[in-house]
Amino acid sequence: MGYEMMNGAGVASGWGMAFGGLMMVFWFAIMVAVVVFIVRWLSGAQTPLIGRKDPAASALALLQERFAKGEIDSAEYDERSQKLRQN
Repeated sequence: MGYEMMNGAGVASGWGMAFGGLMMVFWFAIMVAVVVFIVRWLSGAQTPLIGRKDPAASALALLQERFAKGEIDSAEYDERSQKLRQN
């Protein structure tokens, strides 16, 4: 490095140092986002970062859960699941 890019103490200063700090923060944020995305993808998270889950499928899952708990009977389950599958 030439003397013109250094201050009297021999330390680089100016826009180069500030830009380097911003780039470090930018790349750190990118790395964190990639790690979060990979972890969510591998764990099969219920709320994806990209795209939407089918609301009829989640409603059907809720209906199946209620039927399994005994909150609704077989006739009501059949009627509601048929209506959900029509949409």
